[in-house]
Amino acid sequence: MKPLFLFAMLVLLGVPAGHADPQDRPWDLTLSSGQSNDVFRTLPDDGMVALTATAEFHQQPPANVELYWEVHDAAGGPVASGHEPLGALADGRAVWKIRFAPGGTAGPYVASARLRTAAVPNAVREINCPVDDPRFKFAFVLPKDFNETRLASGYAVEKGLAKKVLRAEYAFREGGPMRRDHFSLALPPEVSPESGRLRSVALRLRVYEQDEGYNDTHVELIIRDATGHVLGLPLISLLGILGDREIRWDIPDWDSGLVRFPIRIEEVRFWETASHSYGNMRSGCKGALAVASLNLTADDYVSLRFSVANARTVQTSFAAEEMVSGETFSTANTETEGYADTQSLEVSFNQAAGTYSVRLTPRIAGRPIHFSLMARTDISNLTVRPVFTQAGRYDNAALRVAAKPVAPGDVWQDLEWEIPFAGRGLISNTVWPHALVYPLRLERLEVNVPARTTGRLLLDDVAFLNQLPEEERLFIASEALLSRAETGLFQKVSVSAVNRSLKPLETTLDYVLSDARGTNLVARTARLSLKAGESAALDLRPVDFNQAEGPFRLSVQTDGVPVSEKTIFMSNARVLLRDFDRQEFIKGGEQNAEAAREGRYGIAVHYGKGSLNHRVTGIRSFLPGCPQKLQLWVKGGSNNVHLAISGHDRGPNADVSSPDATYFTTPPVLVDWTGWRQVSFSLPQGIYPLAERPTRDVLDYPILVDAITVTGNPDQPGTLCLDELSTLTEVPREELVDVSLDLRLPSRLFITGDPCLAVVENRSLTEPLRGSLRFETFPGSAALFSTNASPLVSRDVPLALGPGTRSLIPVGVSISQAGPFHIRWTVISGAGDVLFSNVEETLGLALAPAEAQALETGIADPVNLYPLGRLKTETVLLDWNVIEPWAGEVRYDAYDRRLAR
Repeated sequence: MKPLFLFAMLVLLGVPAGHADPQDRPWDLTLSSGQSNDVFRTLPDDGMVALTATAEFHQQPPANVELYWEVHDAAGGPVASGHEPLGALADGRAVWKIRFAPGGTAGPYVASARLRTAAVPNAVREINCPVDDPRFKFAFVLPKDFNETRLASGYAVEKGLAKKVLRAEYAFREGGPMRRDHFSLALPPEVSPESGRLRSVALRLRVYEQDEGYNDTHVELIIRDATGHVLGLPLISLLGILGDREIRWDIPDWDSGLVRFPIRIEEVRFWETASHSYGNMRSGCKGALAVASLNLTADDYVSLRFSVANARTVQTSFAAEEMVSGETFSTANTETEGYADTQSLEVSFNQAAGTYSVRLTPRIAGRPIHFSLMARTDISNLTVRPVFTQAGRYDNAALRVAAKPVAPGDVWQDLEWEIPFAGRGLISNTVWPHALVYPLRLERLEVNVPARTTGRLLLDDVAFLNQLPEEERLFIASEALLSRAETGLFQKVSVSAVNRSLKPLETTLDYVLSDARGTNLVARTARLSLKAGESAALDLRPVDFNQAEGPFRLSVQTDGVPVSEKTIFMSNARVLLRDFDRQEFIKGGEQNAEAAREGRYGIAVHYGKGSLNHRVTGIRSFLPGCPQKLQLWVKGGSNNVHLAISGHDRGPNADVSSPDATYFTTPPVLVDWTGWRQVSFSLPQGIYPLAERPTRDVLDYPILVDAITVTGNPDQPGTLCLDELSTLTEVPREELVDVSLDLRLPSRLFITGDPCLAVVENRSLTEPLRGSLRFETFPGSAALFSTNASPLVSRDVPLALGPGTRSLIPVGVSISQAGPFHIRWTVISGAGDVLFSNVEETLGLALAPAEAQALETGIADPVNLYPLGRLKTETVLLDWNVIEPWAGEVRYDAYDRRLAR
């Protein structure tokens, strides 16, 4: 192919000149709300929204011109419409007032208007901009910083085309640094519609045959919205394309407010390749193409996106899951100081400096447009900044609004923030990096203390001005708490109806509370008359939540229409998941006696200084019931590192290791204390009942944990000691007691002659355990075992455990014979009721102390585990070839005790 022009020169032949609007409208029309950020935070007493339409005429309008307008809500449904005649002009200008009542609808709203002379307005207008139109000036250009790309362009008459085209020949550099290069088609500003919404942009071009290089050129459209954001639309490949072709870009989410109209079309970029492929960028591909026209599709009306607040959601109490423990920084509920009540969130600093994260409730209902909170502090120069994230597809996207100062003193201060972009209706996934989508999540508050100081910050009334559909303005709030009384701890559940609307509400409420078995515990009707923001408690008497079986299901209807169906989870048990007292296959940590808080072993996690992202695995544990939080004993040394626990659910498939499982990581805890402390990690709430179909987006019970993560940037090496991983959960009453044999080996192996100890766990958080424990042993493998057989040994020992406690209880015997055994545990209450009964299969090994030590250490060490392989003593042969799927669990054959030597 012979070049038509000299490379590295820009030749413009017959460049037309001009300046004109491609739409040729005889008027300009605008819509305005008159509100800051197009947000109506309040409405007049009549509840009407008022918009203004203004038309400026360039010439005398026809007599039959009228204004047509319509308003749609967030769901796209029609709210109001109308047409207004043209009145008297003032200086060539006409003004109309558009008024409508939102009623039970919810924004963000879209108002559209146009001037018309026909009965029905056309919705879409096609705009054609040929490159040889004398009103426009198109040009191929190189960027300021380019990689020796050669470009030549100019106007030419092509065979088969009636008009001139703008042709370009290009050659990307062969070899050179690994950097993508491009050239651009600069677009004149006149082609961009001055009003209305741009729907699509199409480029009509001709691609010529190439005979050199690997041509993988990709085309990208660059636009700029009214807020100044520069956005790149998806790349379109020219690979394999010859001849005439139209490539088209749709403006995504044009109806969701992700971009602010009008849109300016900046340029079309022709990239060397779509990726940083070494082969593509060293090929030195050459090509030629010609552009004939730019074709636009735009709405033939102007639009305005605006929001109307109709609800307010307020958080005045703070859950224990939101609390953080630490020496330098901690958060806790205070019951004595609040803005309008006696409770607030207290954030304490002890010789602290820097930015700290206060984590609050996760997801925000509706489409919030304004955020506020009440704050009070005794620290100078303290600032607060909320950070919002989206709970949709792009979970890492975050929006940080401006930080606000809190002046020291005894006066509560109202801190307020507008929520940009979100209030304009982000209701779907987006490719725009500057925007978030609904639903939003208040991820955290960033509190900055600039100088090392000691003091506190009080937070209360975390509130959102919101846009809620009518059926969501009555909110059913529920809370399950473990409260303390003179007689001890007890479970308390409260349910209230909250009017989140900005107007009074009167309705009839029917509610039904049922237990885990589906039995109705409460079924009542209540007549509600609530002021804006007011709440009323629902009567749940005479339910005793200490005896009832949860989780509970609450169904609510108003005037016969269902408005709420929710699950109330109530932690009634503390279950020990791992005490680390027998050797396990732990990676990333050392299991030793020095790291134990109590018992045989704990886990020591050693780390160096600098950037840290360390994982401790081998702790894989299923969490029983419906867990609400995890607890772990941690021994710190002012480490200033963060701890978090990760896991996943069963996933959409039955196999819990499915790659489709939903993964989670708990909010991290800052370890800045010295000594032992039990810390809590909040867990995301899963779906109940368990029989419901699994999902990819929400946790499905059962869930499990599989790793502990230590992160940070410590300035010196250190060690963390971990012990006793447990969970607060909700389990059936028959699972509130658990008994097992205390073993120092995994896979239910024990050493003959060791004293038998029972590990008794009273999981109940409210009730003590009193009665007796019966210990019975039966010889034989699973095939020979029968519960009707007479036990070899039987012992009864007394029991007395407090709520939520665990104890090692000697049963007064030891098993001296090797081989398989079954142990039956029975817990009997003081009244003679059987509270727990279970049969445990074990295998006894007759080992010398040195052999026992070799097995104990070898089973936890992969280097020694596989060579160990086979163990033979005078009484039993232990042989395994397959390691269980989860590290540390050895599959063994159970031999009858009469096995010949």
